[in-house]
Amino acid sequence: MHASFVEPPPQWIVDGGFFDYKPIPTGEPVPLESTRTSNVMIKRSAMPDDGDVFDLKLGLTGGEDLDLFRRMQGNGARMVAVASAVVHETIPVQRARMKWLAARWFRYGTMRVDVHENKRHSFKFMAETMATATGGLCMSLYRAARKAPFHRDQSAEHILRASYWTGVLANVVGFTYEEYK
Repeated sequence: MHASFVEPPPQWIVDGGFFDYKPIPTGEPVPLESTRTSNVMIKRSAMPDDGDVFDLKLGLTGGEDLDLFRRMQGNGARMVAVASAVVHETIPVQRARMKWLAARWFRYGTMRVDVHENKRHSFKFMAETMATATGGLCMSLYRAARKAPFHRDQSAEHILRASYWTGVLANVVGFTYEEYK
């Protein structure tokens, strides 16, 4: 994906690469966390046959595409990159702000549990998720504070990671963030 901005964003956004996506060479596997439906071609035989293609319960929270690709991989589908299939996205002014980025990363955190709903009823999975998120949140806040005086972009990255881990914790205790409501 190639991002362009309606107005020049703050320098910390450019330096941090918060809208950059690392290109994956043609033919290389696409990691699950890098899958997107913004530009994808799917073989019909790879689609799940278990009802709706997208999980309607994720309609207001997001994560339908990640859930779809997770289920497809579980059924043996392979995802491969085509480097020449570039998507161009125009980033509006309101998205080139910490408030929007933090809310987006928070939502990503809430999705971590939702797209693995089959594990939600496992005490072990939830306890491990809670412990990982608590550690991640503490470490992210520490790193953000340590970087703040010297590197705003790196501090911002750790603040966004803290937002992500806060989203994970919020979801574990039952909070649902409906970004698309």
